[in-house]
Amino acid sequence: MKVRLPNGLSIHAPNRIDARFLYHEIFVQNCYLRHGVELREGATIFDVGANIGMFDVFLARTLHDFTLFAFEPIPQTFELLRRNTDPFADRVRLFNVGLSDHDGEATFTRFPRASALATCSPGHIAGLRAGRNELIARGGPRKAGASGRRLRDWPRSALAKLLDLYFFSGRETVRCRLRTLGDILKLENVDSIDLLKIDVENSEWEVLAGIDDAGWARIRQVVLEVHDIDGRLARILELLARHGFKVVADQEDWSREFGVFNVYARRDPDPVGSRRPQAAIRTAG
Repeated sequence: MKVRLPNGLSIHAPNRIDARFLYHEIFVQNCYLRHGVELREGATIFDVGANIGMFDVFLARTLHDFTLFAFEPIPQTFELLRRNTDPFADRVRLFNVGLSDHDGEATFTRFPRASALATCSPGHIAGLRAGRNELIARGGPRKAGASGRRLRDWPRSALAKLLDLYFFSGRETVRCRLRTLGDILKLENVDSIDLLKIDVENSEWEVLAGIDDAGWARIRQVVLEVHDIDGRLARILELLARHGFKVVADQEDWSREFGVFNVYARRDPDPVGSRRPQAAIRTAG
């Protein structure tokens, strides 16, 4: 369906709730351009886990001159991505693949009404659902307004169950192609990446592991969502610091329930090797 956004833009999305959530994260909260991460005209951007392309639409509203490589493995979501990037297709290379640490295939789990939750590592989904429902339910009941029992007036516990049923029903699996970022850089003759954005629902370590040393040397900035499972956040911070980035891990108030962080990494402006970049963790709020 086509959804009209608060800024007047229209975008193809599975539903209005999905579209509004992504819009708020990217356009309102500006979640990918923080802690010194910036984009300039002429930038080359890799969007790994592009989903329906909300970030890509944001880029097209922010920059006039850019080159975008966008990766989305789920065929149904990829079609929405294609439609949403069609107005600036001359600046975009689309790939209907997932990125990982090897070339091959993987089984992805998708939820048709929650496109951003598609994953080939679904072990975190049960905890995500439980934490999300608890977060909604803890808000307590709301009083009914003059117009009657509208959705926002439901008791929080009932609303949590309703939203859980809505978003997580219709679970499906689909086989998708995998490539490595290192191979893509070589095949596409990409000399540099001004921003590598990664949001792949619990598979971020595998994406990073698919970058060889030559690939790391071409990357100027990285922004990624990290699910801190089994010490993954610390390992990723160390990996990025080892490759010469100054790193900050930022956590929104809502994400404390789920152990989810946004990591922002950029090259130290000092000469390489003059000092070892330090990793820091900051919590918003």
